[in-house]
Amino acid sequence: MKIKGMVQKLHRLNPNGVLCDAGALDKLKEGQAVSVSDKEGQQLIDMGLAKQVKEKKIKEAKNG
Repeated sequence: MKIKGMVQKLHRLNPNGVLCDAGALDKLKEGQAVSVSDKEGQQLIDMGLAKQVKEKKIKEAKNG
């Protein structure tokens, strides 16, 4: 699952209270999108600290 952190809310997050690792939390606090497991992502979404990002599908060009 790919999520993006809500910067205005993540400053008050206690890192010990969530399942994700420190590197992913640092990137979320900067506003970057991060790929995490479904369980970790759903926990942050339920807490209102992140939102799910739709992954872009790459279309292949047809030769012919």
